[in-house]
Amino acid sequence: MCEAWLLFSTVKIHCKFTTALMIQLPPPCLNNKQVDRITMLGIVVNNRMTAADHVAELLRSCTKLLYALQVLRSHGLPQQSLKDVFRTTVESKIQYAALAWSGLCTAGDRAQLNAFLCRCMKLGYRERDAPSVEEIFAMSDDHIFENKQQQSTHSTTIYA
Repeated sequence: MCEAWLLFSTVKIHCKFTTALMIQLPPPCLNNKQVDRITMLGIVVNNRMTAADHVAELLRSCTKLLYALQVLRSHGLPQQSLKDVFRTTVESKIQYAALAWSGLCTAGDRAQLNAFLCRCMKLGYRERDAPSVEEIFAMSDDHIFENKQQQSTHSTTIYA
């Protein structure tokens, strides 16, 4: 079916540069490379539509940032500055596009993220009263909802 449509249309696909993420669909057409996961705009999407791969990649990346924070600490960066760097690097990585992937998180994924943030708190990079992962996700939901409400309160006039 796909091949017939391509012959009819003017679209040309370069199979050498094409990748397909198959989500319980029939085999791909035109000999596309089939993958189990793909990264789109920094978000890892797998063929099971879960956030497990994204959470694993996120934790791997954030753990590397913790090493950078250890180096900064060893060079004498003040504690408050370390917390500021943590917030702007690690927490912002967790918050990035949370609306897109937080709904796919299992309880285990959330537990892993909370355990990581708890470890960061023990290391002194995070405030004791900092929000949990669930609270971070809820705040991002609230933030987008408030922005949408503000946009809808503005009246729009169309002149013909």
